[in-house]
Amino acid sequence: MSDKVKKPTVGDFNKLAETIKVLSDRVEKAEAKVKEDEDKVKSALSRSGSPEVHTMQSGSDEQKAMTYFGASHVKDLFNVDTSSARFSWVPAHIKGMVNSLKDDITTARAISQMFYGDSFDKIGSSEKMDRFAKCKNIGESYFAKNVLMPKLKAFGSGVVGGGSEWIPTIMASNYISELELMREFVGMLKQVNMPQSPYELPTNGFTVARGGVENVTATDSSFTTGALAFSAKKFLEYFIFPEELSEDSAPDIVALGRMELVNAHLRAYETCLINGDSDGTHIDTDTQAGAADLAEKQFDGLRKIAIVQGKTVAFAGAPSDVKYREMRAAMGKFGVNPQECVWVDSAKGYLGRLGTNNVVTVDKMGPNATILKGQLGSYDGIPVIQSGFMRSDMDATGVNLIPADATTGCLLVHRSRIYWGTRRPIRLAIRPSRSADDRIEMASYSRVDMQLDTSDFATGESPVVYGIDVQ
Repeated sequence: MSDKVKKPTVGDFNKLAETIKVLSDRVEKAEAKVKEDEDKVKSALSRSGSPEVHTMQSGSDEQKAMTYFGASHVKDLFNVDTSSARFSWVPAHIKGMVNSLKDDITTARAISQMFYGDSFDKIGSSEKMDRFAKCKNIGESYFAKNVLMPKLKAFGSGVVGGGSEWIPTIMASNYISELELMREFVGMLKQVNMPQSPYELPTNGFTVARGGVENVTATDSSFTTGALAFSAKKFLEYFIFPEELSEDSAPDIVALGRMELVNAHLRAYETCLINGDSDGTHIDTDTQAGAADLAEKQFDGLRKIAIVQGKTVAFAGAPSDVKYREMRAAMGKFGVNPQECVWVDSAKGYLGRLGTNNVVTVDKMGPNATILKGQLGSYDGIPVIQSGFMRSDMDATGVNLIPADATTGCLLVHRSRIYWGTRRPIRLAIRPSRSADDRIEMASYSRVDMQLDTSDFATGESPVVYGIDVQ
């Protein structure tokens, strides 16, 4: 009997097709799992610093910046105050590069809040209540990818993304202190960081060391101490972003807003330092008629202090060497060292000073021309600066009255006896506008104070003298 081969039926073909489909599905799932595992490995490698590690070019400005400021990672630069006296030797272009990087971080952060859904900031009634958002999408914008990230990579920042792993935690409000110290007059004073408000700063009088005897305990009876009582005053301003703002225009607009807000605070500081009067009746009639929140009403300024102390010298005419010397003599011991003093003129007063015999203009000062920012020259070896807030509409008594006169004034200040206290440096925050719905604003605020050290005034002495009726 011969074996017969069984012919396959339609059912057999159907079963085979089902088997092939099952196997095919299993293969697809296996391939998908392999790809998923590969993606996880790539992601892990990326987070761990591989495969693309950026390094700084040897001898580059980026490497110099890291070395000069003692930074081990580029993010350390964001905690460095480039304006600090201990970094005065660092070249200006290196400081500028670091500050430009900080500005770009600020801009990228603002864009992520306005266009990429990151949380807004909140300004509290005290510094402890401030809340600055951690912007997780800070690296997503075109600006961040094409402007910020290449700069970070030049500093050897991590892997692909060049900083996307740490920049979300950067807070834009931390990088304004350098700009704050780029002012002229205020930046020449003694700077004090106030740990709290109110705050008392211990001071000591003008002392001279005494002779001693071996093995005999010295007394401290001649060493007197005092305290300056600081009470920080709050300054604020805000910039409303236009409704037409787009991501493309945002970088320029954010930079403009930041510059305007910082300058607004610097102007407020300088005018209050010169023209301030806080006792409720301002020395200047037009300012007295203004709102209570005017900068000039926050604390007593140098004109007011000199008037109260009776330290005014009436020129009753054009600037003259005789009157300038009289001002210096009125300071007593505070006028001895010219390097500790500074003249403050209006534009009108400075042009008049140029007609005297003892002015050395800045173009003739050689290497000393850049000792102080804003210095226009020197008189009797004392730096001369010009402030737009020294008024030229005062009368013979050195104040503004109605109708206003056309005389100006000048100040002679012993810088080491004027203390500028900072409780909160200028801070910026992105938040919803309080003045209109569906709009965004950049808000700024700071808390500062100024105090005069009077611990060792002798009769007839003062570290501030006010020249009035300068015509």
